[in-house]
Amino acid sequence: MKKILLMFLTAALMLSCCAPASAAELPAGLTEIGDEAFMNTRLISPVTIPDGVKTIGRRAFSGSNAGVFYLPPTLSSIAPDAFSKGATFEVLPDTYAREWCRENGLDYDLMRVPVSASAETLFPGDSVKITTDFPYPDRVSAFRWETSTDHLTWTTAAEGSETAYTVRYADREKLKNSSTLYIRCQALVHGVLLQAGNEIELSFLPDQLAFTENAKALNADSIYLEWTDMGSGTKYYVHQSVNGKWVNIAELTDATGFTVYGLEKDTLYRFTVVALRTDAGGRETKYETEDGIDLKTAATGSTTVQITNCQSYGTALNVEWDLLDRAVYDVAIGPAGGTMATYTTDATGNSASYYVLEPNTNYQVQVTACIPDSSLASGWHVFKSEVSSVTTGAADPVVVLEQPVVVGETVSLCWSSLPAVSYTVYMIGPDGTDQEIGATANTYFDVGGLERSRQYSFRVEPSLGDWSSRSETVTVKIPAEKSDVEYRALLVGEVSFDGTQRAMRNYGDVESIARLLASAKTPTGGAYAFLRRQDLDKEDIFNEIRTAFGGADDNDVSLFFIATHGDIDEIGRNAGSLSTVNEAGITDTLRLEELADALSKVPGTVIVWLGSCGSGAAIYDENVPQNGDAALTAAAVAAFAAHDPTVVLDETLAADFTVGETNAFERGEFRQPKFYVLTAARYHEMSWGMEDSRFNYFPKFICDGAAVDAKTGQMPADANQDGKLTQHELFSYIKVREEDASDFVNQNVQEYPLNSDYVLFVS
Repeated sequence: MKKILLMFLTAALMLSCCAPASAAELPAGLTEIGDEAFMNTRLISPVTIPDGVKTIGRRAFSGSNAGVFYLPPTLSSIAPDAFSKGATFEVLPDTYAREWCRENGLDYDLMRVPVSASAETLFPGDSVKITTDFPYPDRVSAFRWETSTDHLTWTTAAEGSETAYTVRYADREKLKNSSTLYIRCQALVHGVLLQAGNEIELSFLPDQLAFTENAKALNADSIYLEWTDMGSGTKYYVHQSVNGKWVNIAELTDATGFTVYGLEKDTLYRFTVVALRTDAGGRETKYETEDGIDLKTAATGSTTVQITNCQSYGTALNVEWDLLDRAVYDVAIGPAGGTMATYTTDATGNSASYYVLEPNTNYQVQVTACIPDSSLASGWHVFKSEVSSVTTGAADPVVVLEQPVVVGETVSLCWSSLPAVSYTVYMIGPDGTDQEIGATANTYFDVGGLERSRQYSFRVEPSLGDWSSRSETVTVKIPAEKSDVEYRALLVGEVSFDGTQRAMRNYGDVESIARLLASAKTPTGGAYAFLRRQDLDKEDIFNEIRTAFGGADDNDVSLFFIATHGDIDEIGRNAGSLSTVNEAGITDTLRLEELADALSKVPGTVIVWLGSCGSGAAIYDENVPQNGDAALTAAAVAAFAAHDPTVVLDETLAADFTVGETNAFERGEFRQPKFYVLTAARYHEMSWGMEDSRFNYFPKFICDGAAVDAKTGQMPADANQDGKLTQHELFSYIKVREEDASDFVNQNVQEYPLNSDYVLFVS
């Protein structure tokens, strides 16, 4: 009878999962999940095994697409092959499920406590009820609800058996100057406080419309107005007082600022703004700035377009200008004393380049900015720059190829830049014919798969429209044999994140590190041979690691640097991840443990510099506090130390890597590590870019510390000035520089291993 019931239950389960299923759709009241019950079925991850299930049979979830499973505390038997390889598990402390994961060497984590949503917006008078989606609430002895305004300091808001927490708009008064509140939940199970799985972000909209302190006169003919943000979908009407009456001069949506042009100098003006906001329930509320605002224009100055650079490149020229808000630009060019013709219309950037001009000719250039304004009959405010002059050269511009760098069987080409052009790279065959081997917008290109003991020649052709030019040819020979110790580097810059956010600084970081490696001396007195790449997805990065470091042996040193966006997820023990992007702009995620695994296959020593938010997750275990100093013990090492074969662990502690690794450090049982890692920030910290700069702080401080000072001949980060820059000296230098910048950033460099005297560069 029992066998028949189990067969019936298995059949019911299999029928229930022919279509996508969630954890809640698994039948309640189960005590057994039979053999192959969910084999090769679609399930929405994570899957919650219902509380009450005691056994899971053979291949029960084999072939299922689900990657994460919540295992209940009632389990007492799980078949070794119940799940597919690569599945991870969330378990409660002091349970059979946790011991089963440990004994079988499977990836698991203590269960997290998620909440019902990720973001909410509160209007005046509103309230929101936040609930926890903890899979087994009946097993929790207490829930702890916590609030924060900065993700750093958390305050207990409620503690007890409640699985929900209500926030009211009136709570905004407790936030001081903040308009955002973060809420998370933790759970106490078997005496262990389980961590939050996610946080909800609550945005409190203001209850009144007001001008900000940024509202001011810009000069003698313009005034800038700025007001509080009343929420998405709000319409704003800007009014100006004219002869004692309010006149509407602009209608805007989701805007918090407006510039009024064409005003009289040294004159007092009055403005007000009306906002109409509609909430999710369809309620429309009207707000108005109280009594308006009086602002007086300056006695001098006017809105102008400023040409910042007008430079010739042979018979070509490039012009750059300062941007004005919401403007499009026309560029006019003409010979001195002649008529100027418009070469470019409706440009939205801040530069333009021209490659078809006459040689040895003096040209005049003027930029016109057109700013939309519905209050004018023409619909535009028009501003013209002063006229700039520039003289073209005698010949067409050319690019200059530098001497190529050889990395194994790959040649790295680099050349001088010209504005706005694209480049085509050619290899010169033995018979003198050109073979096109690639095109790029960068000023570098790598050619791989070449033969040892053979000579190669290359040239580059820049082009723009109908114009093109040819560089001189450079020749390089691939060595017959590698040196005893070779230093290689792979430098990666990723510009996109989720397909929307862009960080051009990441490209600049790659160029900065490239310049450092080109000039710095390795401990053998030589230099790094490096490859530069940008916009690689995860598989591209793995392929480029094989390309850049494929010729390495156990004596060699390989350096991997990446500048990208980073993120934190809550699945798995090593929670950090990097955002990667392919040439089509499609992003994916590279987990830090995957990167560590790929780099662990490179023979010899591997140096890793991670320039991203949350990169400290690469060397951080969530159970150990991070202080960025000696208190950051070996237990802080996760992804990279876990793939470091030089770590000596007590066999009895091998199942608990964190404890085993800590003891190994304390006993001095680390051999020469494979990895030397620096990360831009701690786990859960941002990595910041420099204000109005092409660079981020972390790589900038690396370059500042390691570059040899032309006057002293020393590296600033070389603390004892012995001519040898160690990893810990560079770490300490970056740490101090980040602390000096603490008014602008909140990030703390991390290192692995601690206090390493490994020499990176010599002076």
